[in-house]
Amino acid sequence: MDENTVIVLKDPLTDAMIEAGAALVRKLDEAGVPITTALWLFDVENAKWKLLFGSPEVATKTPQSVYHKIGEAIDALGEKASPVSMWVVSLMLNNAELARQLREGVQAGTGIHRIRLRRSAIRGHIVEDALVYRAA
Repeated sequence: MDENTVIVLKDPLTDAMIEAGAALVRKLDEAGVPITTALWLFDVENAKWKLLFGSPEVATKTPQSVYHKIGEAIDALGEKASPVSMWVVSLMLNNAELARQLREGVQAGTGIHRIRLRRSAIRGHIVEDALVYRAA
């Protein structure tokens, strides 16, 4: 094996994580939280899955207020959200590069989809592994 080869060992994105993420997006929709981007993204540097949300409220209100609403939605879902904790949730601005690239490169729209991207390039951004629910 080449000395420059890096092997990344990762935990799989489980069906339970996928369903919990979708339930959380639905709950945030019901609560009136505008979610424009939602996806599981594998963070290669930390070898962990992150559940990323983009919302205009990150810029117009505060990230803390959006995190608070997400925490309330997780609590309201109870056992359905057990694979998701606030430790895996991250926020991004609507105009963040990844959010823009997803809107341009993935046909996910405003519904709740399950579009899997593995070892892909989206408008020049390398994605090791992701599952996109929404990119609007």
